[in-house]
Amino acid sequence: MSLQFVTLIVSILVASASEYPKTTESKFSSGKLKAKIHYVAYNDIEWAEIFYANGKQKINYKRVEKSSDPYKPDVYSFKSWTDKGEISKDGTCEVSPSENFYAEDDCFRFSGVSKIYREDGKLWVEATYKQARLDGTSITHEKEKVIVEEYSKGKIVKRVEKDPATSKIIKTEEYEEDGSIKGP
Repeated sequence: MSLQFVTLIVSILVASASEYPKTTESKFSSGKLKAKIHYVAYNDIEWAEIFYANGKQKINYKRVEKSSDPYKPDVYSFKSWTDKGEISKDGTCEVSPSENFYAEDDCFRFSGVSKIYREDGKLWVEATYKQARLDGTSITHEKEKVIVEEYSKGKIVKRVEKDPATSKIIKTEEYEEDGSIKGP
């Protein structure tokens, strides 16, 4: 490799490194804010706020743990809302440093306790994830019943249906390691 080529590469790297950290903004054609994203390096997002065209916030990411290992994910606190301003999802999200991260996208790999809400803002599902798989308790609030499920490494272990008014157990099921219901 020639000295000129190495010098060129080093100067490009130094120039691109001097751009960061930086915060970018994009706007809708109306002039309203569409996205505000803070980068600490190329495609390395520290936090992001994404908005609907009506001005309501759509998505919010904030890094809470940065990985130094390219195979271990960064962890972000994550929230999303409906276009009416009602909370939609709330939890922590894992993003691998080696993958392309688009802050405009919804979290697709939850970690820890995460919540999903109905359009009216009422809690629908509260679930525990580990390494993007259900692992622990998941509680689903339906109108006619509350479903409590226990998971281990992504596989269901037990399911209990309860009456939401009395907490009386309606039905209990336990599962084999392959996910089939245990027999009597």
